[in-house]
Amino acid sequence: MTVVAFLLLGPLLSVPLLSRHLALAASRNIILINTDDLDANSLRSMPNVTSLLAQGGASFTQFIVAAPDCCPSRVSLLRGQYVHDHGILRGSKKFGEGKFRSQGLENSTIATWLRRAGYRTALVGKYLNGYENEPTHVPPGWSEWYATFSNQYFDYQINENGKLVSYGSEAADYQTDVLSRKSVSFIRRSAKDGKRFFLYLTPFAPHGPATPAPRHASLFADAMAPRTASFNEEDVRDKPEYIQDTSSLTQADIDTIDVRYRDRLRALQAVDEMVAEIVTTLEDTGTLSKTYIFFTSDNGYLLGQHRQTDKGIPYEEAITVPLLVRGPGITAGRSIGQLASNIDLAPTIAALAGASVPRFVSGRSLVPLLQGSQPSAWRNATISQYYREGNGGSGELSTAAVLDQPGAPSFLALRTENRSYVEYVTGERELYDLANDPHQLRNLASVSDYAAEVDRFHTWLDAFRACRGRACRTVENQSPS
Repeated sequence: MTVVAFLLLGPLLSVPLLSRHLALAASRNIILINTDDLDANSLRSMPNVTSLLAQGGASFTQFIVAAPDCCPSRVSLLRGQYVHDHGILRGSKKFGEGKFRSQGLENSTIATWLRRAGYRTALVGKYLNGYENEPTHVPPGWSEWYATFSNQYFDYQINENGKLVSYGSEAADYQTDVLSRKSVSFIRRSAKDGKRFFLYLTPFAPHGPATPAPRHASLFADAMAPRTASFNEEDVRDKPEYIQDTSSLTQADIDTIDVRYRDRLRALQAVDEMVAEIVTTLEDTGTLSKTYIFFTSDNGYLLGQHRQTDKGIPYEEAITVPLLVRGPGITAGRSIGQLASNIDLAPTIAALAGASVPRFVSGRSLVPLLQGSQPSAWRNATISQYYREGNGGSGELSTAAVLDQPGAPSFLALRTENRSYVEYVTGERELYDLANDPHQLRNLASVSDYAAEVDRFHTWLDAFRACRGRACRTVENQSPS
């Protein structure tokens, strides 16, 4: 372990735990599986993920994404920063991967940190939105590179270490299966060569248009999207204008949502099989006992809740996603309730690898939580941010509401253990008591009894807006009362 990593991690670990950490660091392999638009409810349809990762490892119950939007969330994952700090606000040509590259942000990511620490690294799957504009580019830090750049499960190309390779419409070309085979090959070759490895595996599923593998096309014929208390919410008078402007779902709308849900579940079955194949490969190569597997998503997805079928919305279904982790020292079947964010993944993986992290990282290592320790000081809040692009194709980000289009205007959401507080650029606000109202049916922001709490949260959000790097941890640690 480097001196910097020791100083960052050491104060959070007991002596026996730190000794165990140091002993294991030299041999750890790490796999991070990041799905696309996965809603938490759909995990129930994935038996391998459930048995091998959830029951075989630890599950975080309050894991919040830095943005309910693919590209900014993935940048936060790669660099351990909040969105306002790294500045990749959207996934378009101007604001997505092109800006990430032109501003030099790709030069310092979890890949470069682990590569310097002696790891063999590979990306297999989706990188960042906008990557299709320079599809032969291979960013720094990656030993092997197999990047997709189209929203297709068939008839697509992959940048395979700088060369574009085309795949067709045969069953064997199904994208998730191709990614699975490439991942297995990487694991086997790395194990044979005795190399520590980091695999960042990013399947497109269940992102729409969710296309199942032919072998799964007839599954879940009777499945329906979960009819939660907020499904097709009846009374939205206390909601922001963009919700009020959404009509109640018709039966035709609901039927369409159910069809979409079935296809999402079907598309996830190949991901579920991928997880089983990876675990089997680790067993066959004798590396399972020294490999950490992380499973999560870049953001969630609403399927009729609050009348919405989208992401980019500050409700729990969009900002709270699964995080499952199995590996050495993690007790099987554990549930971890502390507030965590996907900005924590990069520093966590770096800590497990014995790699140092730059000072711009705001996230914190989850290693103490994974190893059963209770840190004396942990965050009391985290944030999720969304930025809306303006009309007219100008490429500018909206500084005001864009209400002639469906969806939410730009917002900043504060999430504590039992509160969700949102401020929109329209001036509208939402406050929910998640302990008593987990489906976010009653907006308390205009209730006089909660005025003082709204004022505190507003001040807290202002501090988040201004924070950068490690200073954000101090803001996170503020008292909510």
